[in-house]
Amino acid sequence: MKTLFTEEELKTLECYRCGKDLLNPPNGHLLIKHEYKDDQMIVTDIRWLCQSCDNHDPYRDWGWKELSDLFIPEVLVQWILGIVTGLHTQREIFFDNAMETLMKLLLIIFPHISKQITSEQKKTLENLYMMPRFLGGLGQ
Repeated sequence: MKTLFTEEELKTLECYRCGKDLLNPPNGHLLIKHEYKDDQMIVTDIRWLCQSCDNHDPYRDWGWKELSDLFIPEVLVQWILGIVTGLHTQREIFFDNAMETLMKLLLIIFPHISKQITSEQKKTLENLYMMPRFLGGLGQ
């Protein structure tokens, strides 16, 4: 399976502007640059910043979300479902770079909200990776 990001890229969540650590503890803002066209929200850029860097002029008109909220599993799942629904209904469109940044954020956050899987679940996961997707697995 092709990976989009290196392990090193997924270990940290640093402020886009100053490099401050936003993971320990989770803090800062997720900023989403978007515009509206024909009843569609077009997401053109996504960045995460510490609160002090968020107050600078270039980001004043961007939408935002508290990063710490996304570390609450139910909030994260509800937010993802909202994005999936927007994509499904074609009311939301993401530029490629914005989608890639969103995927990176989700991969960074996931280990901080997930639980350790049981040995039985680990076996099931291994089997799913051996089974092709068209048969309900996670493999090629």
